[in-house]
Amino acid sequence: KIKEQLCVVTFNVFGSTDPKHHLDKRLSAIVDSIVDVDAQKPDIVCLQEATPPILKALRRALPECTHVWSKQNEKGTDEHVKKIIDKIGCMVILSRWPIVSSQLVYKGAYYDDGIFCIRVDAKIYLQCCIDVYNVHLSG
Repeated sequence: KIKEQLCVVTFNVFGSTDPKHHLDKRLSAIVDSIVDVDAQKPDIVCLQEATPPILKALRRALPECTHVWSKQNEKGTDEHVKKIIDKIGCMVILSRWPIVSSQLVYKGAYYDDGIFCIRVDAKIYLQCCIDVYNVHLSG
């Protein structure tokens, strides 16, 4: 069935796991903001500063968005950098459609910065592939 609307959400979730940023108290509000029960559920979600607790909660709330790309997936990301990203967050895209390619357009000056593009195969629903860019730049 062809979809008549595409729903894309982008959100800087400030997902730092530092206790002074109170992610535990903000997590449900973040998820509720993205998954509004009265609105259409998103087909694609672009996140900035997403940490594992946020990603885990969103994947539970959006089981149809099974395809995930994260800056952590980039080649050359060593374990030290992955540990930092787990604490401060990084760019992530969740999609209900398969991700057929990804490209880091700009690495950024810091771990959670950059520009990347994914191509999703939405041919069954939208009769095309879609390029989705996620951007997070600092100062």
